[in-house]
Amino acid sequence: MAAHAGDTAWTQEKISAAINHAGRPVMVRYAPIASRPGGDPKPGTAITAVYATREFHGGVLVHSKLCWNGTQRCVPIVAAGVRSKDFNGLDPSRPFYLVHTVQGRGPLAQPLFIKGSVTVWYR
Repeated sequence: MAAHAGDTAWTQEKISAAINHAGRPVMVRYAPIASRPGGDPKPGTAITAVYATREFHGGVLVHSKLCWNGTQRCVPIVAAGVRSKDFNGLDPSRPFYLVHTVQGRGPLAQPLFIKGSVTVWYR
């Protein structure tokens, strides 16, 4: 579902690298793919909404955040996902990052993988 009628969107799903230690952030990059129909967002377009989800299994507490174009401008992901307008007006061709940190310290009993998805609407 578009953020507004007539908006265009790009979506990407990925699985994180193995998370083996608590307290160490793992970043996963999401960006538009030029080979897809419509290609990259055109110059002059702006973000109208962003939706991100995360999914994982295991008895650990994971803090995740969605960040635009690095890790300075971020919003926390509460529960399974976040829909945000905090990035409205920004360049939709720049990458987003999901940054996951398992709470605690030390090695995990088994590796953790987090499935993430980012959808960016723009016009």
